[in-house]
Amino acid sequence: MEKCFVIIKFLLICGSFASVIGKLPPTIPVCSRYHPNLSECVMDAIRVLQPRLASGDLGPGLKVPSLEPLVIPQIQIGEDKTLKVDLSNVLIHGASKFKIEKLRANYNELKFDALLTIPKMKIFGKYKLNFVFFNQIVKGEGEIFTEFENSKIKAAIKAHRFIHKGQEFARLEPIEIKFQRGKVREVKLSNLFPNNPVLSEVIHAVLKSNPDFALNNVYPQVNNYLSKFGTEVANKIFEGISIDELFPK
Repeated sequence: MEKCFVIIKFLLICGSFASVIGKLPPTIPVCSRYHPNLSECVMDAIRVLQPRLASGDLGPGLKVPSLEPLVIPQIQIGEDKTLKVDLSNVLIHGASKFKIEKLRANYNELKFDALLTIPKMKIFGKYKLNFVFFNQIVKGEGEIFTEFENSKIKAAIKAHRFIHKGQEFARLEPIEIKFQRGKVREVKLSNLFPNNPVLSEVIHAVLKSNPDFALNNVYPQVNNYLSKFGTEVANKIFEGISIDELFPK
């Protein structure tokens, strides 16, 4: 889950590599469209801005949602009576410590492909669950905590050009994100069936031995949420900035 917000920040930065004109603050590094190694330039620029990503302050006049913590308001798993889980106020810590493993930038196609690693993610939230266990309806609610190590994120980012008042601008297409969790260090659900400690122990044992039993249903929703949110925010940053400003000659 986490991680995945690293991609949002990456998109915002990609939309900000321009000369220091208008809306763009002097804290934003510049990458010329003719740079002999544009991919390396973009990676270096992201690394320069990385310390600012935690607070979301990229410089005067350019503020974006903070990366520490990343907040996902709600995630729902299951819609029938056999299993339904609601996660709310999900807080992800550690996303700002991402490492760029690979990045490929193509100015002519306005396309960016990236592979990121997040060394450690700690995830907190609240849960409510309702499921059928041996023909009995079981309910529970409390707090959830989990920790991942060395998760991977792949992102495919594409923009298209359009003309407005004689100038060329860029608009992002929906972002493609693929999250691959790393090693699960811990999964805890507090107050899980306090009146039935045996059932609580069974559920924790299942989550510990096979965390993807629950998490596989979470990834698609998180990816979709981050894709829509990141695309919307990045396009807002792009608004009013021409391609000549985004990638100066």
